[in-house]
Amino acid sequence: MPVTMNQGCFLLVVSAVLVFAELDQTSLPPETKELMAALHKNCIEQIGVSEADVDQLRAANFEEDAKLKCYTRCLMAESGVMDENGAIDVEAFAEILPEAVRGNIQTIFRRCSLTNKDIEDQCVKAYEMVKCWHKEDPESYFMI
Repeated sequence: MPVTMNQGCFLLVVSAVLVFAELDQTSLPPETKELMAALHKNCIEQIGVSEADVDQLRAANFEEDAKLKCYTRCLMAESGVMDENGAIDVEAFAEILPEAVRGNIQTIFRRCSLTNKDIEDQCVKAYEMVKCWHKEDPESYFMI
């Protein structure tokens, strides 16, 4: 099932709420779990990265692996955080976040996007954004 941009945005909102509210993912509605699984599955299939490698990324073990880098780009592109030219849309990302967490995440993403703005390779840029996010605020870091 292909994930649309609106579904990806919804997924990001749900993920952010889960992280900041420290909710158990088992309490998610089935359609939300399905959406998260679809985005993950699409990117796994598209990139060919292994589940074991993604698990390492979830655990913030940042390996220098081309497929992992492109997996992060896929997630960002499919969710609308990164456009087709590799630009990070901090404002659009912030707009989809709950107001209670918007400022903190927006600040982190703005700082990380400025730090990584000159990286031309979209996969590397997305991966460096994820690494920067973890470095800036490991408590809010998540990976689907």
